[in-house]
Amino acid sequence: MEIFIYNLIGGIIASGIITLGWVILFKPRFSIENEGIEKGKFRVKIINKQIYFSAINVKIEVCTINKIETTKHFNIDREEHLLLKCRKDRVFKAEIPPEYEQDLKENKVDIRVHVYATHSFSGFGKEYERIYRYDVKTGNYLSVK
Repeated sequence: MEIFIYNLIGGIIASGIITLGWVILFKPRFSIENEGIEKGKFRVKIINKQIYFSAINVKIEVCTINKIETTKHFNIDREEHLLLKCRKDRVFKAEIPPEYEQDLKENKVDIRVHVYATHSFSGFGKEYERIYRYDVKTGNYLSVK
């Protein structure tokens, strides 16, 4: 009877460790980078950091966010991207409406980039968020969070 209990406890611990390893290894890993502004469009580069697996159903949202968490969304050239291969990147272009440009340069609002993707093998999803603020000294958008 003792051996049965030890085997049962060992099996539960082993399956827990394997499940935890599965969750950690098989989730999407991304990097969000600011590519600057070109012709009134905020350029965002999404890089898939996975070595062996692609990311599927990549969704991106770019908006302004102010102090009271009110958002105004930008039009993006492609809000959904079906497949992002391993170690590859994709640049998304978000059109900045003219009425927001002055608020951005006066630092009344920040730009929030929100990305959601699913791992191609496991189906696990993960979301990433990055907030950018305009820096008057350099004239670029710097990552705040």
